[in-house]
Amino acid sequence: LMHSVIFDLLAAINEGGDGEGESQPVTLDPMQVMLVAKAIDHLGKAAKDDVARTIAIEKRAFDKAKAEAVQIAVQVGKRQGLTREAVEEFRHELLGIERPKKAEDNKS
Repeated sequence: LMHSVIFDLLAAINEGGDGEGESQPVTLDPMQVMLVAKAIDHLGKAAKDDVARTIAIEKRAFDKAKAEAVQIAVQVGKRQGLTREAVEEFRHELLGIERPKKAEDNKS
């Protein structure tokens, strides 16, 4: 149905009047106007959804890459002899993971 509205619109534009370069105004019936408006609305929503989807995909990719980088840093740190506290500090600073509570913290 929408295809016929667009086709009619393009046909009316191409007919162009008396052949002297002047074109006649294009008129649409109420149903055609509603369909064109609906199509424009759907295109706007589709563009917004596409942007939101792209942002979500990029965020997931970033989070995954960050987690992989931290894991590699932790593995290298352990091989190089870093203490457990230093490894946990890396995790905390890079990923925002909570530090494990120390026994002295629980006494208060």
